[in-house]
Amino acid sequence: MKKFLFLVFYILISFFAEAQISGVINSYARVSSKIGSVLTIENISLAPSTSMTDVFGAGKKVLIIQMKGASINTTNTASFGEITNLNNAGNYEFTEAVALVGVGPIYTLTLQSLVRDYDVIGDIQIVSVPQFTDVTVSGTLTAIPWNSTLKRGGILTMQVSNVLTMSGNANVNGLGFSGGQPNSTNQASCNNSTTYVSPALDIIASRNQRHAEKGESIADYTFNGITGQNFARGAIANGGGGGNSHNGGGGGGSNLGIGGNGGFGWLGGGACTTLNVANGIGGRSMTYSTAANRLYLGGGGGGGQQNNSNASRGGNGGGIILIKAKEIRTATTTPIYGFYTNGETAPNSTGNDGGGGGGGGGAIVMEVDTYNLASVIIVRTNGGKGGDAVDGTQHGGGGGGGIGAILTNNMPPALADFNSTPGVLGTDCTTCTNTGTLGGNNGGNTVISGWSSTGLTSSLPIVLVSFDAIAIQDAVEVRWKTLSEINTDYFIIERTQDFNTITNLQQIDIEGNSYDLKNYLYLDENPLRGISYYRLKSVDNDGSIQYSQWADVSFYAEIIYNVYPNPTSEVLHLKIISEGLTESTITLLDMTGRKIFSERTRMGLDYDIKHLPKGLYLLNIQSVGQQKVIKVLFE
Repeated sequence: MKKFLFLVFYILISFFAEAQISGVINSYARVSSKIGSVLTIENISLAPSTSMTDVFGAGKKVLIIQMKGASINTTNTASFGEITNLNNAGNYEFTEAVALVGVGPIYTLTLQSLVRDYDVIGDIQIVSVPQFTDVTVSGTLTAIPWNSTLKRGGILTMQVSNVLTMSGNANVNGLGFSGGQPNSTNQASCNNSTTYVSPALDIIASRNQRHAEKGESIADYTFNGITGQNFARGAIANGGGGGNSHNGGGGGGSNLGIGGNGGFGWLGGGACTTLNVANGIGGRSMTYSTAANRLYLGGGGGGGQQNNSNASRGGNGGGIILIKAKEIRTATTTPIYGFYTNGETAPNSTGNDGGGGGGGGGAIVMEVDTYNLASVIIVRTNGGKGGDAVDGTQHGGGGGGGIGAILTNNMPPALADFNSTPGVLGTDCTTCTNTGTLGGNNGGNTVISGWSSTGLTSSLPIVLVSFDAIAIQDAVEVRWKTLSEINTDYFIIERTQDFNTITNLQQIDIEGNSYDLKNYLYLDENPLRGISYYRLKSVDNDGSIQYSQWADVSFYAEIIYNVYPNPTSEVLHLKIISEGLTESTITLLDMTGRKIFSERTRMGLDYDIKHLPKGLYLLNIQSVGQQKVIKVLFE
């Protein structure tokens, strides 16, 4: 497995206290524009007790991921919703913030150069990535739900350089793509099996009420030129199709496994009796491979169709969990904890209408070097159950959701229970034979091994305790400490003033593998005037590269202040001699601290003191990079 540098800057937590976490630990933001690695972010949701600089400031680790953007077949045929091109949907990588500018609610965030391509129209979001050395999940760890309007959420991620202890669950069940709704106005007719996407004419005539809504998926309607045509039985990528009239059940959402088809619907009477196929079609299987390396939320189940206001919505898909850790540990034999990204079970109908399809399972990435287990640890990406049609006669139950993906860097040990089951179909009625289908399980292949996330961070040859740059006389000292160095080849000290031109100052070799605390020092004897930024570049034996956060330092040449005459009875002269100085603030104070005057100047000033009482005064000179206080006597 390819290894990368892992950075930890929380010194107290790292050495003196093990962190305890639960609830929501990630922050989220929608990317509304992107030029290279410069992003505009908005719709921000901060984790509790954090600020923007805590989570998106310079040096902070982030995840960038594109949630949608696939192209699909848009014809009104059984092929509707087939993916014709993924484009950049599912692309993701870990990276680092370089600069954050703004006062909210909109910010400009500059990242390290990105490896992969992303399209803003495909719903990109940024997620903070908390860094820990040792951490215990002490309660239920979760995320905020994916919100298709605000375009963020649904993801739980963190990186642990040493031990992650599970004394609670990580659970993002049902936090992925949303399930489709039943038609909002009741409509009854003969069963309809030929409408896969609601015709554009229906949008104008407001006749979408004959079809329930499809589940949300990686394919956007506006992007595919079918704005408003969110209804009818055809599945859309990994979103289940909605039930058609009359009372068709919604199709299940999908991910790695296909979604199940919904139940047929009410049998009808007279001429309608034989036209009973109105069910929503289950979502399509998503391909996961270590080469493509993409991640998807679980697809939403389609809604059930109604004519009596009794149908149910589709279940939401499961979210995404990305865990990077050197070791996962269970400290006790009971209870049993785990990681869950299951699709949601669709609600049951409340009477003689269609049930919604179950949500598709989400995705879990487990990049863990070793497991130290006293008890079984569970990992699940189950599909959600379809909603039941609760009536004594034939109506369409919802299709089951397909399983999600479990992605590992290596196969887990025996006590790690990594498995997923598809969602079962909802019943068509309390006594009749069911006509829907359960979700797919990818032929029983529920775990894909050999997975390695893209981007700058993984686990974990280096634990970097601190990195600082300090101006000392006529030089800048760059200091850093490491706790462990495994498979690391050398360091490079980098410097910049504008983040465009970055200079390599020095390569520093590493002695070899070490678990001891080590101190390093580099002296920049030719610092640049003004504010400069320094960082540490680490190069691993396999060529992997990672960076520390930027450390800023202000460095200016010595400033000479000539104050004369002193004492004086008429005029006080101040001359400032400095290379490249912009302005200084000159403040005259009496000995009680009362301000006599304050003025900004570049070269100096001449001040008439004849109107002031005799006595001792303080001349305070504030310049960029230094401050000087001079006593002056007025006679």
